[in-house]
Parts: sequence; structure tokens; C-alpha cells
Amino acid sequence: MLLQGAGLGRIKPNVMLMGFKKDWRSDSCLAANNYIEILHDAFDLQYGVCVLRMREGLEVSNPSQSHASVTVELEPQPTTAFQKKQGKKTIDVYWLSDDGGLTLLLPYLLTRRKRWARCKVRVFVGGETDKKEEQKEEVLSLIKRFRLGFQDVEVLTDIYQNPQPVNVHHFESMIRRFKQDPNPKQDSDSHPAGQQEAPWMITHQDLERNMAKSLRQIRLNEVLQDYSRDAALIVITMPVGRRGVCPSSLYLAWLDVLSRDLRTPVLMVRGNQESVLTFYCQ
Repeated sequence: MLLQGAGLGRIKPNVMLMGFKKDWRSDSCLAANNYIEILHDAFDLQYGVCVLRMREGLEVSNPSQSHASVTVELEPQPTTAFQKKQGKKTIDVYWLSDDGGLTLLLPYLLTRRKRWARCKVRVFVGGETDKKEEQKEEVLSLIKRFRLGFQDVEVLTDIYQNPQPVNVHHFESMIRRFKQDPNPKQDSDSHPAGQQEAPWMITHQDLERNMAKSLRQIRLNEVLQDYSRDAALIVITMPVGRRGVCPSSLYLAWLDVLSRDLRTPVLMVRGNQESVLTFYCQ
């Protein structure tokens, strides 16, 4: 396996970055499942995992240029938002789970680069209304301890509300193709596809077991739409769908609905539970 063979000793990489598979609904079920299996393998090998979704994709080809009577076809040059000066915009960090601090470290490292140096980092965390100020002070104290330099912290008390019904309906339409018929018509010699034969199929039990997480991703997208529509970059804690508990198509639907309809690049991050802040920020 490439992940196991990468690096040597202390210089072995511990973070894997992937692009989001935006064609997962139109591609074959096996291809979508293989994509999720890569994420599971990275988690099993204690890698931090990052999935980047950009509305325009990761590459934009420059058009050909003509000079006098000679036309020169230039090779496509990959250009992304990460190669442009961002100006006085914001990097919005949604720190929803303590996974070692990778979600906070990456924006810190990014602002050390010249193109992103003028961006202000805003940190959003979930909280309770009656403890809002107390929780804000706790997060600010933690950020100060690790010398990250972030000053803008917002405690979101509406993050745990139920999502809008129209968005729930959209999510259900996304996974309809992958739902297993509870009463399939079978021949005497046929058997229904099980989880091992078709790990992308979603049963009624799968939906019930993962309902809370599904609604949470839908609601989080609504929060991103409200607070971070004009940000330069969104960094958010990535949900984890456990192998054997969450079908691969349902997990992809979580990642899709969490980051959909956003012009801003979305970086979904999950650390490996090992602290990274103490190594880089002290």
C-alpha cells in the first residue's frame, strides 16, 4: 500500500490531502466506494486527513496566446485561489472537535505566507447560550497558550438546531439512488446484496443509526452559508463515517452536503488525535 510505504522514520508524512470527488453520484458505485476506502485506510494508519473542495475545481487552464503571426499553444498552467493575493479577507475556522489541533494549525501556517498574510482568522465553535462568554474565554485562553495569535472567536449557539426541511429533502434526494429496497422482489435463487457485497447500499437501519450525524451536516452547511459566504477559505472539522457503520455513499453524501453551494474553497480536516500545536506554535 502506498500510504504504508511513504516516507521513512521521523520524516514519514502524517497528513493526506485529497480533492473532493464531486462526481460521486454519476460515477460507478465501486469508484465512489474506493474513494471512501482510501479515507478509511488513512484513518487506520493514523494519518491526518484533509479533503479540499473548490467550486471551480483545482485547475484552470490559461488560454492560448498569439504573438504577431505566430501562435504559441501554451501548456495548461494550474492556477488556484491559493496562488492569488487574498487581501483583507477572512479565513473562517469551524473547530467542532478536538482532534489534535490540525484544524487550527493549517490556517496559522497559511497566514505565514505572503499571499494570505493580510487575512484575519475567525474561529467558530459550538456552544450553549447560558455559557457563551465562558466558552469563548476558554477558547481564547487555549489559542493564547499556543501563541496562534487569533483574536476573533465566535460561539455559535444555533449550530445544534434542526435544519430547514427543504435542505433535508435535498439530502434525501442525493442518497435515493443508493437506498436499499426494504422489500425487494427476488427470484428463488437470488439473494439481496449485503453490506459486504455492496458496502455503498444504505439500509433503513443505516439511516436511523446515522440520522443525527446526517442532520448535523445539513445544519452545518446552513451555518456556513450564513456566516462564511464571503470568506477567502473555510476550514472545518471533517465528519468521520466509521467503516461497517456508515455506508460509503452516505459518508460521501455527508461531505457533499456539508460543503455544497459555496463559492469559497472548503477544506475539511480531521487530525489523527496527536497534538500538533505544541510542535509548531511554541
